[in-house]
Amino acid sequence: MDVVWLEEAVGDLKSVGAYSAEDDPEAAYQVLTRIQTAADSLAHHPEMGRPGRVAKTRELVISGLPYILPYYLKKDEVRILAVMHASRKWPDDFKGKS
Repeated sequence: MDVVWLEEAVGDLKSVGAYSAEDDPEAAYQVLTRIQTAADSLAHHPEMGRPGRVAKTRELVISGLPYILPYYLKKDEVRILAVMHASRKWPDDFKGKS
């Protein structure tokens, strides 16, 4: 199964990296690597995330980090919708993100 990052999710990932790099570029690299590795694991285990708060989505909690990857399954793809900080208000839906 392919893992596809939607445009907004890529933007979120870049923002996480930029924010983290302000204090410690090496830590930023480690954070981004952990997020990417977790997302890549969905290719082989697409149902490993918990059922999502938004209908028809799932959520992959990034172990040891305050980030969650909301995603959904479409045919032979896992589509990453966003990179959400756990403290952010969760959206009611992810309309327009498919």
